[in-house]
Amino acid sequence: MRKKIKLLTTITLLVMFVLSLTSCGKKQDGQTQNSENAGKNEPIVIKYPSFQVGVNSYAPVLAKNIEEFNKKYEGKIKVEIEEIPGDQAYVDKMKVLLSANELPDIVYAGGYNLLDPALEKNAVVDLTPYLDADPEWKAMFSKEVLEFNSRNGKIYSLPNERQVIGYFYNKELFKKAGINEPPKTWDEFFAVCDKLKAAGITPLSMDTQDSGWLTSLWMNSMVGTNGDNGNKLFSVKYKYKELQK
Repeated sequence: MRKKIKLLTTITLLVMFVLSLTSCGKKQDGQTQNSENAGKNEPIVIKYPSFQVGVNSYAPVLAKNIEEFNKKYEGKIKVEIEEIPGDQAYVDKMKVLLSANELPDIVYAGGYNLLDPALEKNAVVDLTPYLDADPEWKAMFSKEVLEFNSRNGKIYSLPNERQVIGYFYNKELFKKAGINEPPKTWDEFFAVCDKLKAAGITPLSMDTQDSGWLTSLWMNSMVGTNGDNGNKLFSVKYKYKELQK
């Protein structure tokens, strides 16, 4: 028998939307179409390239969200997904489009450091006035989230989801190792892993279907909460050479 429990910390994924300026660079098909449709009462088309398609585990969720959005705003706004299978293929294409000043309407920036290069080319929209005009929408995001997605006091991107990291555990194997309760803190978690290993049981089996994303999040959390050194490591942004000192 297996049971799923949630870790205590709710995290905000480093997944942000960045809106490209239609006035920057060449007009794209969707932008040209929107200009032509302006006087025809046809819906505004928003181009959204994504790697969360095909066999990606998030693909069904994204498809459902887009379907519900298009239904709600039918006749006014329509989101069209461009499928780009694979994280790296997506990132590479966005960098090429950025270099050519041809970013799509929405970019899934994630943890791929796409926001800052886009800002250098003046290719993103300041979302601050829109958030200030809608306090209810702004209240959905924590102070830390808004600060993380801000540059020079202006908000340029927003997370599109929040998740709770959880795990499944095998009650029979826990009992065999003499473990009565599932861990609720990192210290308890590591202690449980040690007990399982001592009992000849492999402690963990991590996901690798997509990019090992959850595995990466766990590793970051473990390092980031490992005293002053771990905290220092994640306080340095995009400065690998500084970390080597």
